[in-house]
Amino acid sequence: MEYKELNKLVKYCSNRVDADKFTTFMLPRYNDENYIMNLWPKFRDNPTMFIIARNETELFEAIMDEIQETKYEG
Repeated sequence: MEYKELNKLVKYCSNRVDADKFTTFMLPRYNDENYIMNLWPKFRDNPTMFIIARNETELFEAIMDEIQETKYEG
């Protein structure tokens, strides 16, 4: 991943991923809204570390797909 892509990911997570979107992205893997909402503060505090440290590949792919689909530029 190049710097420009990483920059977009960080900005997208901070500016566009709210609790509802986070829940939507995480439901396919965990299927438990209470569990997911307990993870929300950790994601909100440091989204990229959350994704990497927890190996949240599905979340990463969902976010990257949405960045491409919406042509988000940061």
